[in-house]
Amino acid sequence: MKDRIVINWQALAALPQAYVVSHRRTGALLWTLAGVTQPGVTSLTVDQLAPGVEYQFQVNAVSNGLAGPASTILQARTAPRMPEYLDLLVWDGTREIDVTRLQMLLFTLVQRFLSP
Repeated sequence: MKDRIVINWQALAALPQAYVVSHRRTGALLWTLAGVTQPGVTSLTVDQLAPGVEYQFQVNAVSNGLAGPASTILQARTAPRMPEYLDLLVWDGTREIDVTRLQMLLFTLVQRFLSP
């Protein structure tokens, strides 16, 4: 399962033709294009991200075909992946519940609800 983060920013006084949003995993060197908005749109949902990972985002305004300087870098973490029922099933000719995986699910849920 992939996760998503919604990025919002303030519009510039001089309305650009578009905003370009880029992202990368924190610590990575290269930026990836997350999307381009229409004029006046100041938010973008970035999806297909890995769960439980911290990402960095930056926004560039585009005017007259040229990208302006990048915004301040924003950091955000996607939600951690919660185990699901299907994680407990293994295939050995029939669908069976793996007790070890059931224990992992139980301990993960207990830790999540008891942690501060």
